[in-house]
Amino acid sequence: MIRHFIVLNGETIESGIRFLSFSIFIFFILSGMLVFASFEKNPEIKTYFKKRFLRIYPAYAFVIVFFSIILVSVSQLGFSDYFSGDYIRYLISNLAFLNFLQPCINDVFSNNAICAINGSLWTLKIEVGFYLLLPIMYWILKSYRYRTQNIILISIYLLACLYFYYLAEIKDNYLYAKQLPGAMMYFASGMLLYRNYHFLRNNIKLFTLPAVVIIVLHLWLTPIYVLFPISLAILVFWLSFSLRTIDISFLKADLSYGIFLFHFPIIQLFAHWEITQQYPILAFILVLIITIGLAYFSWNILEKPFIKRK
Repeated sequence: MIRHFIVLNGETIESGIRFLSFSIFIFFILSGMLVFASFEKNPEIKTYFKKRFLRIYPAYAFVIVFFSIILVSVSQLGFSDYFSGDYIRYLISNLAFLNFLQPCINDVFSNNAICAINGSLWTLKIEVGFYLLLPIMYWILKSYRYRTQNIILISIYLLACLYFYYLAEIKDNYLYAKQLPGAMMYFASGMLLYRNYHFLRNNIKLFTLPAVVIIVLHLWLTPIYVLFPISLAILVFWLSFSLRTIDISFLKADLSYGIFLFHFPIIQLFAHWEITQQYPILAFILVLIITIGLAYFSWNILEKPFIKRK
């Protein structure tokens, strides 16, 4: 959210704060670990896809439709012109996770740094792609013993790293490099964490310092594509056991997905009204409050009721 606030305010991300984009990578790592663990406990394919659909799609669809409608208020077009071809293409493309086909609607946010209504959502098509691949990967892995499973996962990881490096460095095409299969290096890292959970839990201190060194070198000296994803995964694993977390149980809500879904268009609105440029601190505080409020609404009205149907 901080990264998007900076970028949508027309600023550039300095190398020293590139770590703000870590949330995307951590999201993929945790998905690799947690979704793999969930599927292994109950590998019934119909139940698996039903759970995944009910967890992500109702709130996702609401955000797409809700903002596509209310943003007519910031368009210079009339109702009939606004709710026409561009709008329909946006709705169909985004509801199908094909956000890149139509990220904008008519003249909405045309004077902002970018016109995308919700630029966060590109990660979900990668997430859905992983959901589709996971059962195949599991059925391959379950035929082998622990050591061979690790070899297979490491091979997938290395191939994904190689693909990412080829597109990002040789072809200079980071946009495609960060999609699947390049993003599989993060999912595979999470799967390796789960597969080696007990070993890492008992020996995590041996790996933490080297992981931190690699991350620092990757960010501030030279990219180390082959080691960065697994190093970040190790750091996340260590943090999950080593630091005290803030107790937010009183909220009785998981706000992370709602914050992810709502923050981008809220920032875009504040940028459209030029509040982010004139009063950046106030704007960020208001964006944060509104986003958390909408996330709380999303959890209680859109997410939790469907999760109970799993």
